[in-house]
Amino acid sequence: MYLEHFGLARRPFAPGPDPTMLLLTDRHREALVRLLYAVGEGKRLMAFTGSAGVGKSVLLARAAADLRSGGATIALIPAAGRGVGALDRQVRVSLGLRGDASLRAENYSALRERPGERIALFLDGAEGLSESALAEVERIAGLDSDGAAAVTVVLSGREPLAERAASLRSRLDLGHRLEPLDRAETGHYVAHRLRVAGRAEAVFVPEALDEVHEASRGRPGSINAVADLALLAAFQRRAAEVTPAHVREVVAEMDAWTGRASGT
Repeated sequence: MYLEHFGLARRPFAPGPDPTMLLLTDRHREALVRLLYAVGEGKRLMAFTGSAGVGKSVLLARAAADLRSGGATIALIPAAGRGVGALDRQVRVSLGLRGDASLRAENYSALRERPGERIALFLDGAEGLSESALAEVERIAGLDSDGAAAVTVVLSGREPLAERAASLRSRLDLGHRLEPLDRAETGHYVAHRLRVAGRAEAVFVPEALDEVHEASRGRPGSINAVADLALLAAFQRRAAEVTPAHVREVVAEMDAWTGRASGT
């Protein structure tokens, strides 16, 4: 609705992970390197954690794309809310395996017959895995192929995963926590997405970006939600720029609906 008004070719703050919009800040670049290293070096088990909306899913997608371009086999599975059977079927299809639909490590022994091939299982939303599913995933990570890991398992999820991963610490080869953006990074993030969407000039005045950062706590998912509605509010008033008043208005509305902007 506001695209023509602001000279945009596409929505800059659409919800959901979008690798084409990815801005690699120093902290995101560090996380990406850790993910690539875990698979490239044949690590067994990695925990990748962070709060909701901080950008874990889009980084997993970018890492999976980079690794696949290098010949690796990557199963990127949204695990949250999935039963064991559904999870197993999707993993099998992604890894090219056959057999009974049962998430048991012994049914993944065929991975041992693919030495030299980089194989990884990225489980997004892993904090939602049941205890039994998590235990089997650990066992899958323990499969050997000529003395090396047959498959690298990356468990990605919110803070509850970090608490559960504490009990797995002796088995973890690698762990990384993705932190929210700081104020300067929030400004770069907003400008980057506007630029990719076709707008080179600034739309948000600096004070409006202060408000966006405070409301979102630097989490890209929340930045997107706030910035999208702030653009709409400015458009409705035929404003050429997004001001702090526009941001405060939509944050108040969002807090009244769900508290999403303030992270509750």
